[in-house]
Amino acid sequence: MIQRCQINKHPFAKNPDIGLTIDSVLNYEYMGSSEFEFGILSKSLKELIEHFKAGKVQMITLDNFVDRDMNSLVIFGCFPEGTPEENAQRYQEFLRDIVEYKVRTKEIVDLEKSLKPRLTRKAMDDREVKYVRSKRMKMQDYIEKENEIRTDFWWDLNNNIMFSFNHEFMKNMPEIIQNTINAKISNTKAIEQENTSNAPGM
Repeated sequence: MIQRCQINKHPFAKNPDIGLTIDSVLNYEYMGSSEFEFGILSKSLKELIEHFKAGKVQMITLDNFVDRDMNSLVIFGCFPEGTPEENAQRYQEFLRDIVEYKVRTKEIVDLEKSLKPRLTRKAMDDREVKYVRSKRMKMQDYIEKENEIRTDFWWDLNNNIMFSFNHEFMKNMPEIIQNTINAKISNTKAIEQENTSNAPGM
């Protein structure tokens, strides 16, 4: 299961003393399947944090997996075993299978749209041409809309791996995860203090 996300262009830190956390930098796209609604995202984050604390998280650049602008894909996540080179090769093959529809995912990943335009005028079939004409749309406007890239961050919830072509954003992931850990600790302490203050006799 892969969650599609959009990087928040104007992130807001709920606690300025802690900084940006994972929930403040990502907007989660609606996926449709109920499985995405029942805590799997929280479970994946918890496991990612555990591996992060144990030093078993790797940041790997897939040089042979590039987008339309020739930006290579950066992956960040749990790799308990193997060298970065081995893990890069293994995960790149997995992503290629997704793009080529050899692996079936729960919902659309939309990764292939980042690699190359989905639609060109030559590639349009009669059905699409008729649809565009019925809507009285300009052909070029329809093509641009179909090729528009919305998703720019993905979260593999089964393998606890995040990836994006945005290098500037991805280089901050270790800090973002650490801030997320600090925020959870701060929230736990605040709850404990509130419970203590509300206890009988206090």
